[in-house]
Amino acid sequence: MAEKHYLEAELEGLVQKDPEMWRFLQHGSLDGVWYWDLEAPDNEWMSPEMWRLFGIAPETKSHDPAEWQDIIFAEDLALALDNFRGWPI
Repeated sequence: MAEKHYLEAELEGLVQKDPEMWRFLQHGSLDGVWYWDLEAPDNEWMSPEMWRLFGIAPETKSHDPAEWQDIIFAEDLALALDNFRGWPI
């Protein structure tokens, strides 16, 4: 396995040590962040930017999978959930 590039290692270290670096990356280079605990699927966190990406005011939503599942076409939701169940954990 190739050695990790020094800049990649430096960035990982900054993100781990400096919360401001995480905020910078989240707001400056990501459309949004969705973090779902696949071992405990009732737990998730969606950044405000993620909701705004879909045209939804983040203050109207909670960090509950039902919030996004309610807005997906039923057949698409069934397929999406089947795909998640198939992920190795």
